[in-house]
Amino acid sequence: MFEEIFQRHEEVILFYSGGKDSLALLLLLKPYWNRVNVVWVDTGNQFPEVIEHMGKVMSMVPHFTTLKGNQPEYFQQNGFPVDVVPTRFTPMGKFIYGETPITVCSRFDCCAANIWGPMRAFFAAYKPTCVLRADRGQERVKGPDKEAGIEFVYPIFDWTTEQVWKYLQKNAGGLLQSRHMLEHGSSLDCMTCMAYSEEIPGRLGYLKKEHPKLYEKTIRFYEAYKRVVRDELEKIRED
Repeated sequence: MFEEIFQRHEEVILFYSGGKDSLALLLLLKPYWNRVNVVWVDTGNQFPEVIEHMGKVMSMVPHFTTLKGNQPEYFQQNGFPVDVVPTRFTPMGKFIYGETPITVCSRFDCCAANIWGPMRAFFAAYKPTCVLRADRGQERVKGPDKEAGIEFVYPIFDWTTEQVWKYLQKNAGGLLQSRHMLEHGSSLDCMTCMAYSEEIPGRLGYLKKEHPKLYEKTIRFYEAYKRVVRDELEKIRED
């Protein structure tokens, strides 16, 4: 598969999150490292273990590009990204109705600003013709095969979690970290993200074990946030 891809395309990139799936794809690509640009989005709010991992990858691959988001600044302006957004507690809601004990925003708005936005800007400037993605069918719907003249390829889409983990145990060596054992969300992404609770059920357990202070802060936020959501739901009247 890869030989055919590199024959068709001169500008091939791998969007790399550092999670278990993208690590597996990176290692599969090892014979072609000199022909692929590994691209990572640093949101500015990364876990230290992810920073450590990226440093190792940077030292191994010939072409590594770091894109920059600014999640800390976005957080200061918009609050915590969450799954369920009570509108009175957003910046616009506070402007209209007054101050609230917490400020929240849509998780997708935050990701768009700090992950997807830098990616789109990179596409426009770099103009790759092929993007390799480590999406898998067990975790998400398959994206487009082609968009805006760019071919998207999903080499491990049919792999199971067990296949990924066995491959990493055999091939990842010192690149493997305890977070990679998470079934979902092993890239971790932003430290202060309070969203994706359904999609990443193991995150709290990981925080409790590896980052207990952050775990305590997260739990305190969830307690306040759940009260807010319950109170807002109770205001909805039935006819």
